[in-house]
Amino acid sequence: MSTTKKIRIYVPHTHNGKRYVPDAKGIELEVSQPDAAFLESIGATKPPSLEQDVLLAAGRSAS
Repeated sequence: MSTTKKIRIYVPHTHNGKRYVPDAKGIELEVSQPDAAFLESIGATKPPSLEQDVLLAAGRSAS
């Protein structure tokens, strides 16, 4: 049995059949350790940079 971990995600993600669309502050979730590791590996737990915030507010992307 794996333990749970509280994480904060900053990108839209579906977890256990529920869609989460966080604002700039993110959304805190309690997930299993493997799920937390996966979300961290894809960058979902990394807050957006200030540059990304400015570009998004201007309607542009960083790419």
